[in-house]
Amino acid sequence: MEKVNQSFVRIDQLLEKVVQKQRDVKESNNLLEQKIERQKGLLKEKDDEIDSLKNKIKILSMAKNLGGSEGSENSRELKLKINEILREVDKCIGMLNQ
Repeated sequence: MEKVNQSFVRIDQLLEKVVQKQRDVKESNNLLEQKIERQKGLLKEKDDEIDSLKNKIKILSMAKNLGGSEGSENSRELKLKINEILREVDKCIGMLNQ
């Protein structure tokens, strides 16, 4: 009978260890999920920054090309691209005003 009691005590101890490990893993998981969310936020910021820089590159490239020959086909293409960008800006402003 004493051996059975010792077995129960041992099982109870092991069960407590398992429960504690489960709590530790759950806490670690929560911390990792928070870290993932922070990283997602940083990634979104960096993506936005990349998009902004790409737009600046386009504009600078167009401005550089605009300084070239005035009547060329390149100038016409540039004007069309500027109009397209202006329409996009107008759409964004319209969305912000809503």
